[in-house]
Amino acid sequence: MEYKVIHDSVHGSIKLEGVFLNLIDTPELQRLHHIRQLGLAYLVFPGANHTRFSHSLGTYFVASKVASGLALPDDDQELVNVAALLHDIGHGPFSHTLEYSFYSMHNIGHTDQASRILSGDLTIIKERNNLNTPRIPEILEEYSIDPEKVSELIQGMKVPYQWTLTPWLEGKPSEKPNYLTQIIHGDVDADQLDYLLRDSYYTGVAYGIIDLPYLLNTLELRNSTLVVNPKGIEAVEALLVARSLMFSSVYYHHAVRIAETMLTRAAEESLEEHPETMTMSDGEVFSYLEKGTPYQKDLITRLKYRQLFKRVFMAQADDTDQTQREVLTELSEPEIRKEKERTICRKAGIKEGYTFIDVPERDILFSEPRITGSGIPVYDGEFKSLSEYTPTAAALQRRRVPSWVLMVSAPSKYKERVKKVCQKVIFQ
Repeated sequence: MEYKVIHDSVHGSIKLEGVFLNLIDTPELQRLHHIRQLGLAYLVFPGANHTRFSHSLGTYFVASKVASGLALPDDDQELVNVAALLHDIGHGPFSHTLEYSFYSMHNIGHTDQASRILSGDLTIIKERNNLNTPRIPEILEEYSIDPEKVSELIQGMKVPYQWTLTPWLEGKPSEKPNYLTQIIHGDVDADQLDYLLRDSYYTGVAYGIIDLPYLLNTLELRNSTLVVNPKGIEAVEALLVARSLMFSSVYYHHAVRIAETMLTRAAEESLEEHPETMTMSDGEVFSYLEKGTPYQKDLITRLKYRQLFKRVFMAQADDTDQTQREVLTELSEPEIRKEKERTICRKAGIKEGYTFIDVPERDILFSEPRITGSGIPVYDGEFKSLSEYTPTAAALQRRRVPSWVLMVSAPSKYKERVKKVCQKVIFQ
């Protein structure tokens, strides 16, 4: 059988054959070469230029190790491996950067986009005649793989998340959790096992390093539930700590968030009026917005040459009272947030659109709902929660990621003027 061996920076040699060899040549997967895994984080961590394609390949590799280690039936292994390879085909430009804004307008997330591609309702490239490549649903059907089942695995995060602690802990399982879904979307899954290692490697931030080989060897299947043997508890603890630290130090680094907010504000009008923007690549979006309004061009030019807005004001979670927390909840609504931004600009005497308020909580839960998870179930003859063995899981649930709950940013020349008015305007 024909095959390819791809050399990956994180996992080494990865062998692809059969359906996987055909899938990687599709425009939908090749497009991911042009989408940065960490959006605009490269402006803060210069090495963070790795792509969604390399992450998809790595997720496939990890999923294949999990599936083979659990000795799943061949059909199940093939299905979960396909879902792992395709799980990010619906991502928009700059990965998660624009996703929450787009979702708030159209109620469509990247997993929904993936499902539309798998059903044939969305095509990244209209004219494929010169590319000589079939569509993904056609490839899957050629290998007798049901695109709808693949879609269900990719959409697994939409399933109520009870199986993270699992009904087995209560001793009354009404419905068996889907272990295939857990391999793609669980507290210990192929997606985050790869992205933590990969993001750590490319950013140079060591917090994401985990003991992948040992952790994989402690995963087991019990009553259709993916569990960890007690021997793997420390490895799971390390995973949870790594995830929490990477979120606070990399993904929600204040300068990364400022850059992402600048791009989101530049793109908001286009996202609303032209949903096809989300099928573009990173470079296409920059080029498209540069040709837009003077405001869009200004923000994109600032991003291109790293002339970022500066942090003006920040509210820490531990310093906010109940009334302020209610204000923060209101500011999560785009229209209320925009009105506050306009008020700050007016009172500071600066041009509208040059002060941004960032309230990240909903964005975090949307892009990474696993952040509130407390760990995979432990099986030592009966099902137990991780917190029964270690307090780490519960402590990480209480840990704020990031520690700040609100940030105001503005161009450096307006910093003092905005600082004088923003707290009073926001919390009045």
